[in-house]
Amino acid sequence: MKAQGFLGYMYYNGKGAPQDNAEAIRWYRKAADLGNVMAQDNLGYMYFEGKGVPQDYVEAVRWFRKAADQGYAKAQYDLGYMYSQGKGLPPDHAEAARWFRKAAKQGDTKAQRALKTRLSTPSKVLITIEFLGTILLLVSSYRSAGGAFGPQQRTAIVKELLGLSYLVLVCMGLFQMGVAQTNAFRFTKNLLAGMVLAMLISVIWQQSAKSVLRISGMLFVAFNLYAIAHYDVKHFAPAIRMFYLTNALLIGMAIPSAAAVWLAAKTYQEGQSRSGQAAPSQT
Repeated sequence: MKAQGFLGYMYYNGKGAPQDNAEAIRWYRKAADLGNVMAQDNLGYMYFEGKGVPQDYVEAVRWFRKAADQGYAKAQYDLGYMYSQGKGLPPDHAEAARWFRKAAKQGDTKAQRALKTRLSTPSKVLITIEFLGTILLLVSSYRSAGGAFGPQQRTAIVKELLGLSYLVLVCMGLFQMGVAQTNAFRFTKNLLAGMVLAMLISVIWQQSAKSVLRISGMLFVAFNLYAIAHYDVKHFAPAIRMFYLTNALLIGMAIPSAAAVWLAAKTYQEGQSRSGQAAPSQT
């Protein structure tokens, strides 16, 4: 097994034999199929670069993961890199950081450097926008909560609680706390993100509830129809996280919008009822 992987390495580098990527692939695959971690990682690299085989990031991820799951530090870094760049699977900085940490603990210098700089400029901008948007929602809710306790105040309190909950989850994800690595955490965070986004839109545009509900509903249907039509079994597995996170965001946007539409209809009906009762009787 090791000899097969080493032979593939010799063919790849042209040492002791003519350089031949196709032959290197053949021997790497023989060793990789027997579980050799170095051969698995090298085979993933060949797919990543498109050397000796057509470039295929999904296949590269598959082989990197096989070696990474066996504790091979270089493959753990490579898999983390694929997550950080969104190559072969949806970008996921939390998952990238998890694999970088595994490799860094084994002394991988690339992983250690990646952990120091894992927050890219776009990520920092996105986090800043998340904080500022949520704080704007909290301030708006606080201002609308004045006066006697009633439906308006209860709505403001709910908005504040949701906004604060979302900020907590953002901080947990930012500092890579343990629970932040779970799919349930990511789903909940995106669900709250959708709710906060819809409520923030309502602060800027007060008559937005019906439009947001309509748009989120159409996007939800269109996105899932597109996913069903364009992702076969091979591509569905790496993209599953993108599917459920996008659905969580759209569902989150729909929830407060639907509640606002329902409350507006209820308020209108109560107003109509009171108007009917107050109307003078005709003799």
